Formats: sequence, C-alpha cells, structure tokens
Amino acid sequence: MCEFIRGRNNGTEGGKPVFPVVNDPIKPGFVLEGGSFHCDGDGTVITTEECLLNPNRNPNLSKTEIEDLLKSNLGVTTVIWLPFGLYNDTDTNGHVDNFCCFLGPSHVCIAQSDDPDDPQRSITDEAIEVLTEAVDAKGRRFRITILPTPSKPLVLTEEEAGALKTSKSFVLRTPGERLAGSYVNFYFANSAIILPAFDDPNDQVAADILTDACKDRVVRSVHTRNLLIGGGNIHCQTQQVPVPGTWRGRRNGRKRVLEVVVMSGIKGLREKVEEEVGGRMEGREDVAVRFKHITAPFTKEHTKVIQNAEVILADPGLAVEVIGCARGVKWMQSTWAGVNVMFDCSKRRDYKLTRIAGVFGKQMAEYVLSYVLQRERALKAAEELQSSRTWDPKPFKEGRRRTNGLTMGILGCGDIGRAVAGACKSFDMRTVGFKRSVVGVSVPGFDSLHDEVEGVLEEADFVVNTLPSTKDTRGIMGGDTLKVCKRGPMLINVGRGDVIDEEDVIRALDEGWISEAVLDVFRIEPLPESSPLWTHPKVKITPHVSAVSLPGDVAEVFTENLELYVDGKGLKYEVKWEKGY
Repeated sequence: MCEFIRGRNNGTEGGKPVFPVVNDPIKPGFVLEGGSFHCDGDGTVITTEECLLNPNRNPNLSKTEIEDLLKSNLGVTTVIWLPFGLYNDTDTNGHVDNFCCFLGPSHVCIAQSDDPDDPQRSITDEAIEVLTEAVDAKGRRFRITILPTPSKPLVLTEEEAGALKTSKSFVLRTPGERLAGSYVNFYFANSAIILPAFDDPNDQVAADILTDACKDRVVRSVHTRNLLIGGGNIHCQTQQVPVPGTWRGRRNGRKRVLEVVVMSGIKGLREKVEEEVGGRMEGREDVAVRFKHITAPFTKEHTKVIQNAEVILADPGLAVEVIGCARGVKWMQSTWAGVNVMFDCSKRRDYKLTRIAGVFGKQMAEYVLSYVLQRERALKAAEELQSSRTWDPKPFKEGRRRTNGLTMGILGCGDIGRAVAGACKSFDMRTVGFKRSVVGVSVPGFDSLHDEVEGVLEEADFVVNTLPSTKDTRGIMGGDTLKVCKRGPMLINVGRGDVIDEEDVIRALDEGWISEAVLDVFRIEPLPESSPLWTHPKVKITPHVSAVSLPGDVAEVFTENLELYVDGKGLKYEVKWEKGY
C-alpha cells in the first residue's frame, strides 16, 4: 500500500513552487503501487484498467471512486485509462510504467511490437485509440512517440529458470515463458535517461528514438535482463519494494489465492471439480483456490476475467475464442484429449497446455469391442430377424469365428492403444501394433510391433486407429495404403479423422480392401449432410462419442495437475507444441 502526502502547489516563494506538506495520508485500504500510474506534472495522470481495476487491488472501490482518489491525492484533474499494460506483464497486472509513460506534458511514449502477429499489436493499437481521442488536463491532444519492443519476444531460458531461488511465495517461472521486456521502463534523471537494454537490435533503435524525442537528456543504455527475470526493470527499481514474502495477486491471510477460470459445456463439471479440488487441497497452508465459471457467448465482463487468468480449465472449442486475450495465462488444462483446435486456430504458444489422458482408454476399448462382437456374433442380423419375426439360425452359424483366432491391428501404442490391446487380450485375440520406433521396444498387451503401417494391415482382421493428428500421421492410411490388407478387415477409427480421407475409405470398401468401416471421427465435424459416408451400406457412423469427457474424470486429472502446478513440478499430459500433440 502506498500512502500519499496530500498537498497542492499554492503559489511560489522566491520564484520556487511552494508545496505545503500535510500529515494526512490516504486512508488505509487503497492499494496503489508507484508503477501503476504516471503523471505529467501538469494535471494529468495515466494508468491501466488491467491494474487498478483488477480485483486483487481494490475490489471494494469502483472505477469512479479510484479516479476520485487519484485526483484528490495526486493533485490532478484528468485521469487517462488505458485498457491494458504490456502483454504478459502478469507480475504487476499491467503496470503502466512498463508500457506507456510521459516524456513531457501532452507527450507520451508507448511500447509497440514490429511484428503484426504479436499479441502486443492489438493491445497497443487499442491504447493509441484511447490516447488519440483523449485530451490532457489543459485540453491538449497527445503527441505519441512509438518505442519498439525487442525485435523478438524475450523468453526465460532453462538455465535462468534453474538459477532462480524459490520459496513458497515465489511466482513460478518456467523455461520458455515470455518475459515482459520493454524499453518504456526507463528512468528519468535530471539530464539523462537510463534505458534498459536486452542485447537486441532494437536496443539502439529505442535509444535513438528517445535521443530525438528528449534532446535535453543524454540516453545511456544498461543491460538489465537480470532485473527483467526478477520482474520489472529500471523504473521499477525506483519504486516501492514489496515486503519480503508477499505474493503477486490476491491474498487471503498468508495464503496465495489462485483464481481458476472454468469454461466448459460438460454438465456437472463445476460441482465435480470444486468438490475434487476442495477435498485434495483444503488443508494446504500456502494456497487457496477460487473458481470463476463463465459460459459462452462471452461478454466484455468475461473478457476482463479471462485476461488476468493464470490458470484456465476449458473445452478447447471455447478456449480458442478467448485465448488471445488471456494475457496472464500460464497453464490451460483441456477438458478434451484432442487439442488440435488450439494449434489450428491460435498462434499462442507461450503457455503450458495439458490434455485429458489416462481416462479414455477403457471407454474406447468398450467401443471397439462392441463392434467386434456385433460383427462376430451377427447381432445386426439378430435385430433384423426379430423385426421380421423370423426364426433363422443360419446367419449365426455361417462364417462364425472364435475371437481367439483373430488379430487386432492397432495404430498407436499410447494409453488408448494399450487399453484396446488389453481388452482384446481378455478375448484371447492376437494384437499387433504400429509404433514409429520398435527397435528394442516392447509394449504391454502387444504380441508384436511394426514401424510401418503396412505391416499391421497385412496381418489384421480388425484395424483400429488411435493415432493423434500430427504432420506425420495425416493421410497415413490414404491413397492405396489399405490395398495391402489381406483379410478384409473392419476399419475402426477412434483416433483422428484426417488419417484418411472419406474418398479413400469409400474406395477401399468398394475395392474390397476392407469389409466395413466404423467411423467415430472425421476430417470435418460435424460430418456434412452431403457426405456419401452417411448412405454407404458398409459404413457405420457415430458422432465422435467413442469416449466422452466425464466430469469426474476431468476433475481428477485437473486436480492432480493443479497440485503439481502449485508445487512448481512438471505437469502430466503436457502438449509439446513443437510436436503438435
């Protein structure tokens, strides 16, 4: 908390301003750090809504009340509110001194990225729009000087992360995390500007711009990466230093309050996740978890909640709509196994993404075996005979096969593939699997492995795809690949729809390479009504339901990962951005 000395310039004495000092500090309860506002010395102050309206500052005060306090205690008459601070400046929740500051009355400088795809671009554009439409306390329009951000985003290295000393109150920093590096965080001396430098080509560009804009000062650059890693920069060092042991964000007594934003259409998830987390983490003395549940369509109020979220639990289909404004997110837990949409529809890669895994295997194994048994026990024929009131045992005897003489080919030997293999083994089926590298490798539940898809297809009576969608798996069964099948297998796809195009499925059926196709996933979902798959006599279609996200399963995986996250440990089922899954 900052306490301001009240007082205004009531005139001059000997040509020097007189500032009466009144021992009347601001009333306790108003949290305001020095870096959260910037004055021009001429009646105008600039700040950000992201910071001062954040619920971790003054939740009991409205925007108008905060503005009134700024005016009465800083001797200003005009408050300029910018929506956000620098991208990913979660240490301060968007301090304005790291993003935009006064170079003089009615003259500001502001940080902007040269990269049109950088999320900083839209943030700065919105701020410039506010400044362009505003006037200062004297009615003057603002002159705006653009300072570049570093030419490429600055990220924390493995070595730097490992060298940081941590404590229970330490804000977790992870390798690859984007740092809030900015040249705006400089210090004004009487005849100089002390400018941050990051060993970046834009160091000199920023220095030249400020030299031209502030001709009465000499610009001196200082390498400050160590300051940046700790949080903040040169200007921050001239401001208030927190009491040791305090934590960024809301606090409840001595606990850190971690707010989790939940966005999901899974019925019952809200109750399950709160119950699971409450039961597992209730006794912790270092953290208290608070949930905020929001649903589509997203409103402006939802955006304010999302932009400061550190942790998000969400359906990817919903999250992709707002991940661009979730500037403070460090980790998102998907409620789905598949996260392709986060790759396809968003360029964000500066946060940890984990998927649901370890819970879908049994469901998918049940799905696969249900179609195996339906075929081998002629259950479809049983329905048809019953509907026509016909007593005919022939369909159940002709072509009858025992499962212990059948081979299940499984593409993918991950947790789902292993679950399918284990279920097949309970029926004494032989199992062969496809895995990219099989040298010196054995996988539980598999009798043999192949590093080529064709090797599996040649042996299989049933072929199940469990592979994810990656650059290596897309189209892996397309073209003439299925021509090598020797036993006319049933193809069951529970992995991803882009391993084979629908045209290739139909061709394989019509050519007799495969006998049937059970399809739960498709390249385009929902499957268009015009697709010929709907009416093909040898195709069975289900709407991506071979496994569904059950609230209890999602809550269990999320809670386990939440404990690991709070403890600064590695997360389970983390997506590797570079691999695509």
